[in-house]
Amino acid sequence: MLSSTFPKVRGRWVQQIHPEVTVALPIVDLRAETDPERALDALIAERFRERIDVTELPLVRWTLALLADDRAALIQVEHHVIHDGWSFATMLEEIETLYRAYAAGDPDPLPRLSVQYADFAAWQHAFVRSEGGHRQLEYWTRALADHPAPPRLPTDRPAPAVRSYRGRSLRWELDAELIDALRRTASRSGCTPYMVMVTGYLALLSRLSGETDLLIGSGLANRRLTGTEPLIGMIVNTVALRVDLSEDPSVEDMLARVRTAALGAQPALRAPLLLPRHPLPRSGDRWPRGGGPRRPEQWLGQGRPQRDGDQPAGSELEQRPARR
Repeated sequence: MLSSTFPKVRGRWVQQIHPEVTVALPIVDLRAETDPERALDALIAERFRERIDVTELPLVRWTLALLADDRAALIQVEHHVIHDGWSFATMLEEIETLYRAYAAGDPDPLPRLSVQYADFAAWQHAFVRSEGGHRQLEYWTRALADHPAPPRLPTDRPAPAVRSYRGRSLRWELDAELIDALRRTASRSGCTPYMVMVTGYLALLSRLSGETDLLIGSGLANRRLTGTEPLIGMIVNTVALRVDLSEDPSVEDMLARVRTAALGAQPALRAPLLLPRHPLPRSGDRWPRGGGPRRPEQWLGQGRPQRDGDQPAGSELEQRPARR
């Protein structure tokens, strides 16, 4: 994927794989700055403002910022079309693996991939045209019939005429005690931790909006095909979960309803739900917290465990989200 562009051919976007890619790594020395960390934030913001054209290489760009004699930051900016959250974890692992190998003077240790993203795309197109694919798409046609509108939330506001794309994301980590409580609740109720967290999210949406017929989108890894786990690419698929929270259900009842909805969608997880034939409900009169005409509220979680691994001798690797 990192050697691909996406031109439009006869009105459709296609993947074009380039045989050779030249990677540039600009080095910016911030060591003389009074506040190197603040200068780094300004550099990141500058890099984020640079436009990425999906028809031209590269779709991912790196910059190395020197903060001190023993500390540097690698800035990565990419177009989201080249990978999903699962792929990003894979990319971080591979960068760490390569760094460790090259620091030790060893050759590239990464194994050769058995399949490529183009193979997955071909499989997906073939599946959509197959009998099984038609059955899954028909399932979503029935499931989304008479769907509810996205709930009105206190943070909604009219959409401005021109998008500013200014926004922020809040990130936090669940502590070990809370994770243990989630797992215990899941075990008692016959659910997965994912179902427990979705239940809490739906309960919050219902409380804030006053709605009881809720439809949310949920991104799933969609890596059931052999060989797709180590791939970098946009493989994630969105599924819809519709849950009825009427009649003031207890927590146990809500968990049971979410479990029923999640298990009911299991046989249709491979169908690309965002095809024009099966559009999710939209509301264009409100400014969405993600850009574009508003789809249902989204629940996204990182389900792929990330490897801690040993740090290269004499170094410390740290990942941190960028502040725009």
